[in-house]
Amino acid sequence: MVIHRLVHWLPILLIPLVSTTLLMCWPQSIDSALAYQSDRPLVSQLWVLLSAPLLHTNLYHLIMNLAAYVFLCAFNEGSLKGWRIVAVTLLMGAVSTAYFACLNDSLTSLVGLSGALHGCMVYLAIREFRSAPLIMSTLLVGICIKIGWELFNGGSAVSAHLIDATVAVQAHVGGALGGLITALCVGYVKRSDNHVLPEQ
Repeated sequence: MVIHRLVHWLPILLIPLVSTTLLMCWPQSIDSALAYQSDRPLVSQLWVLLSAPLLHTNLYHLIMNLAAYVFLCAFNEGSLKGWRIVAVTLLMGAVSTAYFACLNDSLTSLVGLSGALHGCMVYLAIREFRSAPLIMSTLLVGICIKIGWELFNGGSAVSAHLIDATVAVQAHVGGALGGLITALCVGYVKRSDNHVLPEQ
């Protein structure tokens, strides 16, 4: 029983533990080599695709993102169960960072898990749509409205004040698009695997 619980909780706790440790070790993480820096080409700092999403500007930034992450874990027992939550979160973090690096024209650096979280939520909503269509469609609509608002009006001023940084809207867009594409690709692969050819 203890081993079963450990196996269940270990992947869920991994990203929060790593993010908290990084904030304690690098409180000025936005200026560190582990953060994405826009004055250098992405190809010269590829490690930030994994490291930047796990860094945070301050404790408020960390708490806000980890609260959303815990909600995401508690909300789901299927598509993001176990180690899948780690794999999808890291993948969405890399995609959102790469998207930001390609389209950003104003911010000097990027850290934070919010882009990855947007991607995970879109991924979850699409993969679990059949099991709870009303809830998942509401989640998708909410994400679309939030991102649309941010694109036209900028990120939340309250959030920017709390995290002491400008909200990276492009990272949110990149994460959401990454979640959409990944969910569709996974769905296609699963349908292909389940397809049985008729006997000759």
